[in-house]
Amino acid sequence: MKEIAEKFIKASSDKEYALPHVYLQLAEGSLNNSEVILALDLCVKLEKLLKGNPQIAKNFPLDRFYYTYALVSSHLNYTNKYSAIYSHLLKNYPNSPWTLLLKRKVEWEKRGN
Repeated sequence: MKEIAEKFIKASSDKEYALPHVYLQLAEGSLNNSEVILALDLCVKLEKLLKGNPQIAKNFPLDRFYYTYALVSSHLNYTNKYSAIYSHLLKNYPNSPWTLLLKRKVEWEKRGN
């Protein structure tokens, strides 16, 4: 999966606005295929890219990105990062379907399931 991801990234690297979407889709796919470390690497790269270019972030589904990043953090037991992302989603995107999904997951975890 990592080799395929690198090919997609290389093909999109000259397209400034396409690259973040490629990172997100690859992170989601990696997570779905239980390649959590690759998903984390892609989320970290995407986070840096978005912070370095706020113009791209204006036209990007940040709620979906943070949801994916939170799931990756949860799978890796990165509790502090998971909590920080969850708080960020609740504060900035309270009515997003991605926030509501994560909220249900957190509530389910609190019940001990």
